[in-house]
Amino acid sequence: MLVWQARVEKLPAGVDVTLPLLQAKIVDADPTVENSVKSIFLASALQRFVTSIVKLPQTKYYRAHSMHNLAQEIGLPMHLVDLRNELVHGHGGWTGGETVHRALDTAFKWIKVTCLLYKFMFAVL
Repeated sequence: MLVWQARVEKLPAGVDVTLPLLQAKIVDADPTVENSVKSIFLASALQRFVTSIVKLPQTKYYRAHSMHNLAQEIGLPMHLVDLRNELVHGHGGWTGGETVHRALDTAFKWIKVTCLLYKFMFAVL
């Protein structure tokens, strides 16, 4: 995907939002990477995924809509938006762990099941 990204100006949305999740899986599987670095990388990937995917339906509205409303429109599980908000706006109490791993698994399942049903899978961000 990185080669594809280097060759085109913009990737299709489905590819673009999947890339950070795949990179996070690779980093998570690497035993030489410290757990604290893995936690930050996984949280960043989840944050990028949710932020990018909920922006897609926003383009059809004149006024801004909340992430929850946009996520609901595309069928993205609300707990992913809530976790993203905690990661971005939280008060430093989050330390990573199993919650983010489960959220990443949920994001992958959502992409597999849902993205193919929506035309934004092939839209360019």
